[in-house]
Order: sequence, then structure tokens, then C-alpha cells
Amino acid sequence: SHTPSRPTSSPLTHPYSDMQLGKLWNKMFGRRSKEGMHSNPKAAAPAQAATHGAQAQEKKKGAAAAADPCKPVAGAITNLNYALLRASLSGLDASAPGIFLSPLSVYYALALALNGAGSGSQTHKQLLSLLTSGAGNDLTEDMLNSEVAEHLSMLSAKDEDGATMLVANGIFTKMPVAGEFMSRVAQLFGAMSEQVKDEAPINKWVDNTTQGEIKELIAPGTSFDTALVNALYFRGKWASPFDPDSTQPKLFHAPGGARTVSMMRQTFQGSTRA
Repeated sequence: SHTPSRPTSSPLTHPYSDMQLGKLWNKMFGRRSKEGMHSNPKAAAPAQAATHGAQAQEKKKGAAAAADPCKPVAGAITNLNYALLRASLSGLDASAPGIFLSPLSVYYALALALNGAGSGSQTHKQLLSLLTSGAGNDLTEDMLNSEVAEHLSMLSAKDEDGATMLVANGIFTKMPVAGEFMSRVAQLFGAMSEQVKDEAPINKWVDNTTQGEIKELIAPGTSFDTALVNALYFRGKWASPFDPDSTQPKLFHAPGGARTVSMMRQTFQGSTRA
């Protein structure tokens, strides 16, 4: 089978296995719990059966909540993902370059902005409405902050197979930052905030956070007042490693026409059942 090769110079495009991708997905969006079957003894009294059934339902609800603690935020992130993709693809023709989106980065940056907006202001209302769209229930700012903090903790936990994912948030501004806001975002999201004069400290932070994969995020001389920065870093290994010597130039067929690209090649051996 042939698979387009992915550059290893970017932490977001580092190759990973289906198994690792599944684990990453579970980290990002929670695991779906399997509801166990329950049967009452035939000799049980109706009242006892009803009580036992109610207890079983409560246990199921508790297990589902424990297995999927970030479901509301996951729904909101998914909703924002589709909205961003639709807006980004609107008006593009088939020959346009591909689009890569990180809805997590956008969501976390907007969550930081939400905590800086004055409570009850129009900006605060609009941001909260956007960030809770698709959550399935009415999330307050405190509820959203709690969910996002847990979400970040789940994502940053080291996987047992050695795969690494780091999530970092930073706020850089040329204006003085209120101490209360700095403490709040640091406590909730582990976000660092710093008053800067230019883009140099921002690029240095991004370089360190991405293990040297992204050297320059903001070009020298870029005009800005405040920068909300999110960095995602993922590194994992293939369950079945590809041999670089097997990579060959092959035609890749796209809507805009075919072009030659480097494709990784792997041969799998197995048996099939009739």
C-alpha cells in the first residue's frame, strides 16, 4: 500500500500509528463507556427490583460521566471545528492549496480572551456564546473554565506507549497585564503571560515549547498589541515503522489534477479466512 509521506520537521505532521491516533482521539474527546447488561433475579420483589434498577442506572450515569468528563467542551470544540472549516473553504476552488486547522488552538485562545473580557460585557457574551455552541447544555464561564482545565490535563498526560503531546498557552502584550488575570489563567490553563516590547520573546517561547520544531511564529517587525498563542506538540512512533529507503515518487491524484509526490511504502503480510 502507498501512503503520502509526512514531513517529520513539524510536530503536527509527525507520523503516528492508527493505534496511537485512537488513543489521542480518546484523550481529546473522551472514551465512550460501554453500558453493562444487568438482570434482576426472578425471585426479587418488585420494590427490590425497582430499587436495584435505579441504582444500576445511577452507576451507569456515574461511569459515563467519569469516562467522558469533557464531553460538553468536546462537543463545543467539534462544533467550532466544522464552523471554521466551512468558513475557510468557502469560495476556494479545486486548485487552491490545502487547509490545515487546529480548532483546539483557536478554542483555547478564545477561552483566554473570555477570561479577560469584562463579565456582562457584549464581548464576553459573544465569546461565551461561541465557546458553548454545541455543548448541549448551558455552560457558565466557571463551568467552561473547569472543563477546559481538565481537558488540558488529559491531553498533556504522557501516554503509556511513549507518545508525547504537549499543550501550552501564552499571552504576550505590549500593555500592562492585570495581576488577577495573570494568576487566573495560570491557575486554570497553565498559561504564562508576559509584557513584551516585540516578537522576539514570543518566538523564543514557541521555539522552546515545540522542542525547536517551530523557530519563528511571528515575523520580525509585525505590528501587534496582544498575542494569544497556543502551541500543540505531538510526537509518536509508528507501530510498524516505515523504511525511508522504500519511499518512492508516485502520482497523487487530487481534484485539481495529479502531481508527483514522495510516498512511503509498506508491505504487510498476513492471512485471510475464506
